[in-house]
Amino acid sequence: MKYQPLMSFPAVTLCNVNPIRKSKLKDFENVLSNYTGEGYLAEMYNETLDLVGGLFDEDFEDVYSEDQNEKVKLMNKKTVDEWYSLQRQLIFNMSKMSWTQRESVGHQYDNLIVECTVAGKECLDEYMIMFTSTYGNCFTLESPAYKTRASGPLFGISITLNLENFEFIDDFRRGYGARLVIHQPGTMPMPDQEGITLSAGYETTISLNKIRKRRLGSPHGVCEEAKEFKTKYNMQYTRQICQVVREKMDILDYCSCDMRDVFLLPLYNIGRLQNATPCHNDSFLQDCAQRLKNDAILNPYQCDNPCRETVYEQSFSGRQWPTDSYLVCMYSHCSKLISKHNFSNVDPMNFAKVIIYYNDLNLQYIEEEPLYETIRFLSDVGGTMGLFIGASALSVCEVIDVVFEVVEWIAKRIVRKK
Repeated sequence: MKYQPLMSFPAVTLCNVNPIRKSKLKDFENVLSNYTGEGYLAEMYNETLDLVGGLFDEDFEDVYSEDQNEKVKLMNKKTVDEWYSLQRQLIFNMSKMSWTQRESVGHQYDNLIVECTVAGKECLDEYMIMFTSTYGNCFTLESPAYKTRASGPLFGISITLNLENFEFIDDFRRGYGARLVIHQPGTMPMPDQEGITLSAGYETTISLNKIRKRRLGSPHGVCEEAKEFKTKYNMQYTRQICQVVREKMDILDYCSCDMRDVFLLPLYNIGRLQNATPCHNDSFLQDCAQRLKNDAILNPYQCDNPCRETVYEQSFSGRQWPTDSYLVCMYSHCSKLISKHNFSNVDPMNFAKVIIYYNDLNLQYIEEEPLYETIRFLSDVGGTMGLFIGASALSVCEVIDVVFEVVEWIAKRIVRKK
């Protein structure tokens, strides 16, 4: 463990849990025409309530009848099945859109990030955008300038989010919030596989301990040096990214198409993927790609951990936020957004806040070392050989001495007889 007087912050990626804004549904009716729309699940849910309510209009004995209970179970199951069906339907329809269209229908950086400070200073207007089918637009805040000289919340990264709850598609999402991934700078985040969800109307504080890991490769262990990966795909290696890339390249090799479910800018600078045919263009290609994705779930790609990586040990706490008085101040700060979207009421569930800071400025090192090194092995072998050689030479001398004594004894016997 080593003290760092100036500690750099990790990369922070944020996504709204709502992948597409409700106000944009009409703008892309030609692409999203198969989406059933809002209110469908609500109608089904009301049917369930009507059925349950109808039970109490009958005799007491009939309330708990097996027949009526089965009807309720079937209706609930149908509601859940339909919810997942709508979710898959919307994700599939979004895959038909170009990357530019997807970016435009998702939540925008200027609307999502209300306030951002690093150690008390305003964040730079720099971010990287990526896209996932589950969360839509995701924004990564990362800069070598993001550093701190002290630990604690006051010297961390503070981000206030405007969730735009009025833009949520009711049939698609069952709660408000944002997805957060804290990861090593230079790596690509995978919000579908890692990270946490920030609750609406809540302030989440995350304390970090920075850890650098070094693993040993062959012959002592198994890890990925990743030099070839970075050269080939123009991105830093992580185990999750390796699995995504291998799946995409296999679909491209065997099905000659791209699923367009995750957009990784460095990967799409490669000509093959940049010009690949979308799988949704043809039902045969779609089935082919889906089979490979299902196989990847049952038999995950073997991707080893990187030989060197930086991880962040996280501890969480939080509180309900904001208070009523501070909420008035918040909406005053967001007056431009209010005038733009015509907010009619003050809603604490429209905001979320996260504070990321270091618990201390000690950098912890975890390194693998070989239990039995080559030099030690040779030393032990040499010592053992020396022992055996020394013992063997002594034994030879003793044998020769015995032979001489025997010869001398025999010679003396012969002389006495004469």
